Amino acid sequence: MRSPVSHLLTERELVARIDHKLALHGQALYRKPESGAEGPGRYDVIEMATNHLVRADVALEGLAREIGALADGESVQA
Repeated sequence: MRSPVSHLLTERELVARIDHKLALHGQALYRKPESGAEGPGRYDVIEMATNHLVRADVALEGLAREIGALADGESVQA
């Protein structure tokens, strides 16, 4: 039996996929201004109509898997 092929995505591709999924629910990713820190916490999820914060400090890969924007066998380039 063949092992599943891993497909690598760039962060930019992942953000586009997440934004597409979130837009279906009236939400969007908001990238915070650069603070010099990498990793989780650079993005928030906001409600587009009201600009209210829905989720703070999201980890992109975790959010993507949660909402179905990242399939099994796919991962993000480090």
